Parts: sequence; C-alpha cells; structure tokens
Amino acid sequence: MGSSESSRAPRPHGAQAEVRKEETLTEETLRFCERRGIRFTHKAIYAHALPGIAGIELGQAIADILTAGLAELRRATAGNAYHWFFVARDGASENFFVTYAHDLGFACSLQFRLQDALKAGCLSESDACNVWMKHQWIEASRPRSAADMQALMRQTPSWGDCYRWDSNNCQHYAWYLYRPDYGPEECTV
Repeated sequence: MGSSESSRAPRPHGAQAEVRKEETLTEETLRFCERRGIRFTHKAIYAHALPGIAGIELGQAIADILTAGLAELRRATAGNAYHWFFVARDGASENFFVTYAHDLGFACSLQFRLQDALKAGCLSESDACNVWMKHQWIEASRPRSAADMQALMRQTPSWGDCYRWDSNNCQHYAWYLYRPDYGPEECTV
C-alpha cells in the first residue's frame, strides 16, 4: 500500500506565488491504519548524500579558504550536503511512516518494510543504496496515528515557510519532528 496522493496548494503566509507539492496519505491508507490500530511509537532520522556532493563540498572548502573560515557559518545553519528524512515505526506491526521536505514541498508515505521506507525517503532511485541512520531510533513522546503524523507535519515551522537551503531545509524539518528541544514542542513526534 505504500501509497501517497499528491495535491497542489498555494504557499501560506504570503510566500511566493508558486505552488508547492504536498504528498499526503490517501483516505484509504488512513482508514487502513485506523482499522489495524497502527500507532507510531518510535522515530529515527535517516540520510543520504545529495547528488553532486563532491562539488558542493569543494565549493564549501573554497569558500572556507577565501573567507578565513567564516563560510563555516553556512554549514552550521544549513547542515552538510545530505538529505535527511524522518521515519516513524509502529512497534507492533512494523509499519513505517516516512516524511521529508524538498525544494518542491513535502512528502509522506506508509511503508510495510524498513527497506521500502528507506527507499521512500530518498530523492531518487540511485540514492537508495547509500542510506544511513543519522539519528538512532528512540521512543516517541506518545503513540501517534497516521492522521496525527500528518497533522504534526503541518505544525512544523517548515510547513508554513518557503524551502531554503540555508534555514528551512530537509534537515530542519526532520529535527522539528525528532527533537523536542529544537522547535515547538507541539510538532515533535
């Protein structure tokens, strides 16, 4: 069932006039989760290198040299050239909720195996073989339904703002969902 449906919605808060892509769980998937009593009880962050990472890191090294290290501030706010995605797990059924932010919007899906969840979090098929756990599995603050998970996605500060490489990217989005001390507590799983 690892399904998602796409919808287009304008960016909120007077942001750019372009539309963003929001891939959410289908109503059928939400009903499936409720019938099965799926509750996501654990969370982790996985990552993979962005395409062109060598060029990105080389550019960072050159900027570091030219600015006597001041360019490291970019790395401190934007993170490394890795795509992060958030994964939540139902301990009883081993179903996985996967979500990430990207330059066109947000995506989420339900997967039935961890390997499928890791592929679903990647930006392309070729990235799926280079995934690693960035932040370990820990217990969620409380069990969450699939509908709860989607609501939490929309409560992150990332949701209401344009995607930016330096201050509102996939790493910030994953942190909001994973770490209670990073952003508003009401959006942490």
